[in-house]
Amino acid sequence: MTNVTLPVIKLRPYQQEIYQKVVNEGCKRVICVWSRRAGKDILLLNIIAALAIKEKGTYAYFLPTYTQAKKVIWKSISNDGRSMLDMALPKELILKKNDSDMSVTLINGSIIQFLGAESVDRIVGTNYKFVVFSEAALMDERPWSLIRPILMANKGGAAFISTPRSRNWFYDMWIRAREDANWVTSLKTCYDTGVATEEDIEKERKEGMPESLIKQEYFCDFSAANEGSYYGQEIQKMREDGRISDFPIDDAIPVSTTFDLGISDATAIVFYQKIGDWVYVIDYYESNGQSLKDYARVLKEKGYMYDKHHLPHDAKQRDLSTGISRLEFFREMGITNVETIPVKPITYGIECVHRLFPKCKIHSTNCQKLIKWLEMYRKEYDEKNNVFKDKPVHNEFSHGADGFRYLGEVIREEINS
Repeated sequence: MTNVTLPVIKLRPYQQEIYQKVVNEGCKRVICVWSRRAGKDILLLNIIAALAIKEKGTYAYFLPTYTQAKKVIWKSISNDGRSMLDMALPKELILKKNDSDMSVTLINGSIIQFLGAESVDRIVGTNYKFVVFSEAALMDERPWSLIRPILMANKGGAAFISTPRSRNWFYDMWIRAREDANWVTSLKTCYDTGVATEEDIEKERKEGMPESLIKQEYFCDFSAANEGSYYGQEIQKMREDGRISDFPIDDAIPVSTTFDLGISDATAIVFYQKIGDWVYVIDYYESNGQSLKDYARVLKEKGYMYDKHHLPHDAKQRDLSTGISRLEFFREMGITNVETIPVKPITYGIECVHRLFPKCKIHSTNCQKLIKWLEMYRKEYDEKNNVFKDKPVHNEFSHGADGFRYLGEVIREEINS
């Protein structure tokens, strides 16, 4: 075996600590919440290189998208002119590089693949020894859910490293990991890592960097609104005002609902009460793969005294197999006062939600998932032009956010009528 000392570059003390835990002590689970410019990928590249040369196997390095994996790792050049790969994998350790699938075969037969998390379905059968999720908070949880059983079967390891993106699944994992002795956890702000001073931060502020982004990127603040989020700041303001709480629900007040009816994906139901000028969102239900009969049963089992049920405009369309619309089906099931919401542009509905928030309270326990979905609902990002589009990302957060958008539209129409 070629005699090469790893890590190739000198790591900073806080990086060395994680490297020691994983490579030399064999820790299998790592999560690091680090500020911008903390050297996340340099560390993880050196870790995965050391593990791969130590034990023959297949290793995976994920970024949120294939394009990011190519730009951040495969084609990236550091400030001193070296490629990112060279800073972790000296040429003496490489048998061959494959540009077409962004993989490196080492001289001991190990393979390191660089991948986008959006393509995880194509490689779930691979028997990985160790997996890295870089910028994990920008991914959804599905890649980890799919790869996790593989690692469990072969006693493999995984590392997650990212700056925060509000209270999404990465935040939940961070909270759980801190209480688990089997995990190595690390949180480093820009002051901890020394990558920025107070003067640097003030300069960013004066140049127009939003305060929420400063908190997120430099101070690892999970409560800061996610960049590109439609409603993150409003949810944070509701928390500060105490309008997200376990308030008592008055059974004497009628309850109305808004639905986002999924066919091949999730259905969401938002339950609310109108009390004076205020809207109390008292409950939330979401499920996938159930029939309309199941959702009618859920409404009855909740036991609320109902006023109106609002369905999307396409609920009037007749099913080709039964000849009955979803609107008619609910009525046949004894769900009365069912009506459809007129079709409106998504941008109109989002504006309605912004207008709703100042006069809205949300039950923190019953609507825990809905609150998270609203925080994570965000705009699509145009990587080519480095701007956010005025269009929401369609993902697992969309269904609850759409149900809430319909609520905003209903309240707006009631005010205008």
